Amino acid sequence: MRLRLVLLLIMGALPVLAQDRAPYKQQSEGREKNKARVADAYAANLKKYKDDGQALVLPGLVADRKRRRIEIAVESTGLGPDAPCEFMVIGETSGHGYEARLSALAKPSAVHQALRFIGREPGEPYNPDALRFWPKGEPLALTLLRPQQPSIRIEKLIKDQRTGKTLPEAGFLFTGSRMVEQFEHPEKKVYAADEYDPKAIVSLFNSLDAVLQVPYLAPQGAVYANCVINPDVALPEGALMTLVIEPVNPNEARHIKNLVLRVEPGPAAAPRPATDMDRLNSLSVQLQEADTVLNKEPRLRAVLEAITALDRSNGSKQKRLLPDDPFRGRGRTGPSPGAGHAHGHH
Repeated sequence: MRLRLVLLLIMGALPVLAQDRAPYKQQSEGREKNKARVADAYAANLKKYKDDGQALVLPGLVADRKRRRIEIAVESTGLGPDAPCEFMVIGETSGHGYEARLSALAKPSAVHQALRFIGREPGEPYNPDALRFWPKGEPLALTLLRPQQPSIRIEKLIKDQRTGKTLPEAGFLFTGSRMVEQFEHPEKKVYAADEYDPKAIVSLFNSLDAVLQVPYLAPQGAVYANCVINPDVALPEGALMTLVIEPVNPNEARHIKNLVLRVEPGPAAAPRPATDMDRLNSLSVQLQEADTVLNKEPRLRAVLEAITALDRSNGSKQKRLLPDDPFRGRGRTGPSPGAGHAHGHH
């Protein structure tokens, strides 16, 4: 009886604690009104595009394959200035509105379907368990259309307290969420971002199950500690807006280059290396794209020169060779976790 009373007291205190820590509403004031407007727009668009094979109409969004453009109905969560923010966009039924800037009135899987409809394919998310230390995917530009105000890149909605500036306008990568077992029916596969929180459509940190995420290394803890709502861009709570998604690259461009770095011991007859630099220089290395070897000589310097040339010729937006090594300085003698793999976005 005593234990039960303690539990009841704790449970009764939880709502009060939640209110003290996060004075927010899980659902915006205008949610039901916005849902009705989006439902009306969906019905109208079904009629408007019924004979248009270049258009995909789903609840809350319209995709135009010819223009390679997606328009999604979103609403402001109403987070206040300088509030911590981990997600740029979440699904309507997410329980993480307290740390997201926008809520979409379209399902995460619908966004995934629309991206494939306009010719984009998902890449691969950040997943250290699979020795994948960065997200990989096609870069997309996201623009918010606001009523009676200029459009704005969504990176400007968030400020990084480390720099005092908004996020770099580098776009977001289409990594896609996973198909996973449904909790109550393990034999059934579901789209993780539809079924399980945080139901992220656009994540500001490297996530295994977001549809889109930032194109650089961004641990969740660092994002929570440093990414906040930009006080210079006000979005009234419940404001219904349109989020536009378009590819960053031209239609004819090759979107991702997969590079493989092969490392082998040097010639057996070579002198024994005396220093770490000698050991590196003694290795035989090849940088390959498919069956083509890109470096002229099997040396690290030649690999770096090949990457630099590739970067310049293709207008690369970013490149990653090695992740930050969390084991550095701890007596670790093996290669860095990311060694032997590289990829670039062009």
